[in-house]
Amino acid sequence: LRLVHSWYFLMQLLLNVWLVDVVLKNEEEDGSNLVIYACLNVVPFAVLHYLDIQELTWKVGGTSRLVLQAALVRKFLNYTEEARSQLLEGDIVMAIAADSE
Repeated sequence: LRLVHSWYFLMQLLLNVWLVDVVLKNEEEDGSNLVIYACLNVVPFAVLHYLDIQELTWKVGGTSRLVLQAALVRKFLNYTEEARSQLLEGDIVMAIAADSE
């Protein structure tokens, strides 16, 4: 989504150059270029706004956290018995619960 925002920024720069060079120089036109400019500004902004709102529901954080927690438990279970006995229970719980966020 960050890449789309970067493309939108680049498009805004190019549209501003087009606005100054073409639209504002031609005084005798009926304003159709100005309508095109407005549409090319509003439509991508609305799409980006919708995508930004939808990004909150993509559940990427929860899924990645679940994978990380499972990997931590799997790593802990692969320790030798001696290495597991040296670790405190609280350290394992904190690593799985808090540090994986």
